[in-house]
Amino acid sequence: MRIAFTKEQAEEICEDFEDLIDTEVVIRTDLTAVRCVIDHVTMAPHDEAELERFISTYSKNKKLSEALAQCKDDAYDVVILACNIDDGDEVIAQPIREYIAANGVTYNLPS
Repeated sequence: MRIAFTKEQAEEICEDFEDLIDTEVVIRTDLTAVRCVIDHVTMAPHDEAELERFISTYSKNKKLSEALAQCKDDAYDVVILACNIDDGDEVIAQPIREYIAANGVTYNLPS
C-alpha cells in the first residue's frame, strides 16, 4: 500500500524533480516501453479513482490547472506527466515512486 503525501510534501517532491521537465525518458507500460518527453512533475490525487480522473482530464485538454482541480482532499501523490514522442496526443503518467525505482534514483521520500 502506498502512503499519501501531504500537500507540502508533494510540493517539495515536485520542486526536487522539476529538472526532469523537457527531458526524454523511457516509461515502461504493461505492454511496451514508450519514449516520452516529460511535460510536468506534479502533485495529483492519491485516491486511485480520483487519480484516473485527473489523468483523463489532463489527457483531454493538457490543462494542468483543470486536472489539479481534481485534488479535493489532503492526500496527494506525485506523478510525471509525459507525452509519447511517436504520438504527441498520448499522455503517459508515471507515479514518482515508479520513476525512482525504474531509474535507480536515490531519493528519500517522506514516510
